[in-house]
Amino acid sequence: SHNTGLLAYKPEDPRKGRAFVHFSETAQKRVEGEAQAIVERAYSVAKELVEKNKEKMEKMTEVLLEKKEVDTKQIAEVWGERPKTPSQDELLAILGGGNAQD
Repeated sequence: SHNTGLLAYKPEDPRKGRAFVHFSETAQKRVEGEAQAIVERAYSVAKELVEKNKEKMEKMTEVLLEKKEVDTKQIAEVWGERPKTPSQDELLAILGGGNAQD
């Protein structure tokens, strides 16, 4: 995120991997705030998707209650063809988190 920046990077000792690093209380609060914002944005997007697809979800519930099991074809009959998997940048744009390269 733009607010937290790079949290830990120690190129002088690549064997240590993610070494435990102590952060100031201010940095910890900033990171926790960013994490909270990400979760809130993801929740908002998920809730919007559920509300937008309520009829399809109800239809899928009916199909599952009737058949107990469904295959890919039956799911596609209710939901349509599966959309392509979004890239990391596309997901960040959806969540309002900027660009993955930042």
